[in-house]
Amino acid sequence: MTSVAIITARGGSKRIPGKNIKEFCGKPIIAYSISAAIESGAFDEVMVSTDDEAIAEVAKKAGAKVPFMRSNETSGDFATTDEVIAEVLGAYKERGIEFDRFCCIYPTAPFITAQRLSEAMKCLETHESVTPVTQFSYPPQRGFIIENERLVRKYPEFATTRSQDLEKLYHDSGQFYACRTDAFFRDNTTDVDDMVPVILSEDEVQDIDTFEDWRIAEEKFKALRAKKERAASDEHRLFDDASLKTPYYRIDESALDADINMLKTALEGSWNNYICSYSVKTNSLPWLLAHFRDNGFFAEVVSKEEYELSRKIGFRASDIIYNGPIKDKDTFREVLLNGGLVNMDSSYEPEWLKELAEGCPDKTFNVGVMVNYDIAKLIPDEVLADEEGSRFGYCYENGELEKVINKVKALANVRVAGLHLHSSTKSRSTEAYKALAKVAVLVAKEYDLSLDYVDMGGGYYGGVEGKPDFRDYVPAIAEVLSEYFDVNKTKLVMEPGVSMVSSSFNFVTSVIDTKDVREHRYVIIDGSRVNMNPQVTRRWYPHRLEYKGKETDRALIPSQMVCGATCMEYDRMFPVENAAELKTGDRVVFTNAGGYTVCLTPLFIHYFPAVYVKKSDGSFYEARSPWTNEEFMMRNHFQEGI
Repeated sequence: MTSVAIITARGGSKRIPGKNIKEFCGKPIIAYSISAAIESGAFDEVMVSTDDEAIAEVAKKAGAKVPFMRSNETSGDFATTDEVIAEVLGAYKERGIEFDRFCCIYPTAPFITAQRLSEAMKCLETHESVTPVTQFSYPPQRGFIIENERLVRKYPEFATTRSQDLEKLYHDSGQFYACRTDAFFRDNTTDVDDMVPVILSEDEVQDIDTFEDWRIAEEKFKALRAKKERAASDEHRLFDDASLKTPYYRIDESALDADINMLKTALEGSWNNYICSYSVKTNSLPWLLAHFRDNGFFAEVVSKEEYELSRKIGFRASDIIYNGPIKDKDTFREVLLNGGLVNMDSSYEPEWLKELAEGCPDKTFNVGVMVNYDIAKLIPDEVLADEEGSRFGYCYENGELEKVINKVKALANVRVAGLHLHSSTKSRSTEAYKALAKVAVLVAKEYDLSLDYVDMGGGYYGGVEGKPDFRDYVPAIAEVLSEYFDVNKTKLVMEPGVSMVSSSFNFVTSVIDTKDVREHRYVIIDGSRVNMNPQVTRRWYPHRLEYKGKETDRALIPSQMVCGATCMEYDRMFPVENAAELKTGDRVVFTNAGGYTVCLTPLFIHYFPAVYVKKSDGSFYEARSPWTNEEFMMRNHFQEGI
């Protein structure tokens, strides 16, 4: 597959004369687009389409090609970008050169990065077109127009709608468009049906149409550059595994963000009306919760403690999803009163709801119910997590679900606004989630429910080779939901936990000792089974071995049993078969270590290890210091001298 970067830069800018080659923070602004395209390595050729000799000269010095000049027809004020693209590709074809894919890049996009261009071009392997977008910072549905000097709501039907219930809208970032050439010429535009987004943060986007825009962009760019320079110059703060005392958990922020973006991109492409919510119980590290908050996630909580922690981290009550079989009454009321989501799953919650509704007759409440359905009937070949099936939710088969729905309907100011489905299969296949989506359709039809949301819960695979991920789950779920639900009216709620944090976490340990006992070789590390699987349900742990020195200089050992640091016989992690001899100072790094590890590690023999973050810019951040007796003694009491 051949690709070309087409940077469109005509002369004659009216609002900012010489805009395309005007100096921006030390170099011509077009040079940033050229450099990003070249550094991405995604293009066979990086060219500039221009009608201006001065622009052409600057472009060539920056490393781009200018194989031909733009025609008069595409140089005027009313020429479209699509017309310029068609002319460029046509001119190449006349010269015997054809490209399978292209990326049209604007010359005044200094915030563009090689990484984003690479990401977009990779998307063209499975889609026809890619456009980078960013979410509106304020809901456009709340906008006004001015008529006869008076403010008038453009969309009065949304005047009282909660912000979280408004459909998320995005705008073009004004940086680039990537497209397959055949799709472009078929539709004469990059705006084809199979167009997917690359979602950018506000920090990555800045319109530059006026001198004031230019000033703001330069200040923003300088601040970002200064931040990167500080990180690069502060060498002792760069992440260096070799200098850190083991054991510790290690978070790769870039990998975490990649998983977040994968989920959002999958939803944007298949069901563009959604809520992403992180399952707090999976790993409640405060740094992690704050990161998900900053990425627009809700917090899915199942206890008063998790709710209060999430609120302390900065989640609004309206951005909480309250689940679980045991709820706190005050938290239940607070979440509902503030517009959060509550999915009921007990005999007492309908009574709490009735009491709340009757005490607030002027307020309308929306509530969800958790559905328990025997999905083995729909997917008989799947293996359930428990032989008896799931214990969560109101049972469909014995009529308990119908009873609770009727109780809610009997309340004048309450409606069943959502259904929560829970996966209970060991396989975690896409077929299992399609079955759950079918249950949502069945229940909504049977009980005549107009739903604001369908909550598909969690339990997804993530970061496991050969297993499905969000790119498989979301389209499968959307395919079934679309048979009955309107994407513009019903949100799809996803509550991933392990799948969001697994692949970005490692647990790093060191070999402390080796010993031979009769025919067995034991390798002792300073981490333990209790750090990875305190419930002792696993017999194998994904890992890699890091030898100190050359692995080839070591003897080959038939079998080495890696054991943890506790004095418990069961603390045997895994065997290493027919491998180089492990010695003191080597490291055993456990991968996919983010789910149900940090939060379940007990205070047993050794205390909580440190958690470090390798930031996206390569810098170091200590998210949790290792615990000592000082932390252990907090809230503990004893009588001295006895």
